[in-house]
Amino acid sequence: MAKVALPLYPQLGTQHPAARPQHAARALKYRVLWDASIDGRLCREGLLGTRARAVRLLEWARAFPMLREETPAAFAPWFDGPRPTHAAIVAFIQEPLGPGTADEARCPLCRLPTCVLERGPAGLDRDVRRAIERDHPGWRPEQGRCARCAEVYEAFQ
Repeated sequence: MAKVALPLYPQLGTQHPAARPQHAARALKYRVLWDASIDGRLCREGLLGTRARAVRLLEWARAFPMLREETPAAFAPWFDGPRPTHAAIVAFIQEPLGPGTADEARCPLCRLPTCVLERGPAGLDRDVRRAIERDHPGWRPEQGRCARCAEVYEAFQ
């Protein structure tokens, strides 16, 4: 899919939040939300084909698996609506199931909601474990990590 250069908005800043591995999961989710919003606006202007919606919805489902059957309904306002604010994007990333749902399982590394936490040292490379422990002093494998954090830390090794 071709990318169209759009001006940066001052409220979004110019620093990429993925400067460290523990921020990469949040940055990925932020990008998924922002890209859906941009492509939705470009589709409405006739600058992108109809396939863009399906591509972004699939990406959305991978980034927010906890939404399950609610994925299309949660996706629609971001794709079909106006440009979101930074605060709205961050709020959704923190509680994708809606306000007051923060009690669900959260990854102790990225603090994002997750359906499954990988617990224990099984399948955890020694270097990956050291990197996590360096970024999160006091963390133990028994506390778990989400699949996205595990992937990000593995990629940084």
